[in-house]
Amino acid sequence: MQCPVRNVEHAEILLDYCSGKLGPESLASFEAHLAGCPECKEFCVRQKAAWTVLDVWEAEPVSEKFDAALYARIEAFENRNWWRRFAWRPALSLGAACAAVAIALFVHAPVNRPKAPASVHETTRVETVEPEQLERTLEDLEMLKQLSPSNAQNL
Repeated sequence: MQCPVRNVEHAEILLDYCSGKLGPESLASFEAHLAGCPECKEFCVRQKAAWTVLDVWEAEPVSEKFDAALYARIEAFENRNWWRRFAWRPALSLGAACAAVAIALFVHAPVNRPKAPASVHETTRVETVEPEQLERTLEDLEMLKQLSPSNAQNL
């Protein structure tokens, strides 16, 4: 038999022995163990002493005014100010909810980061232009300069 003091799985044997609920086969086996185990013996002696004290102990009689005093305390508790009864519960819940939302926003909110500079290929546009096309564009600009408002009055 494994020692019930050292093995939690067998601890109920100690209580069953002390309360007299142990069966005859288990009783003989446990008493043989008890003869050689001082820890179990000490536990049983202390447990029986505690039960003896509890058997002798008598509760004080309840006073005649007990019920009246109890009902008066219950009524005083129920009739206290409504804000004292309920004010802290919603406030506590609301505070916890606000804290949770604030933490969630703080943790998961996107940080205002400057945009990464675009690559050179995205920002600059390089076109190949034929010399004849450039020459025609410059001639068109010269012609538009001649049609400006200051020249239009001279015509």
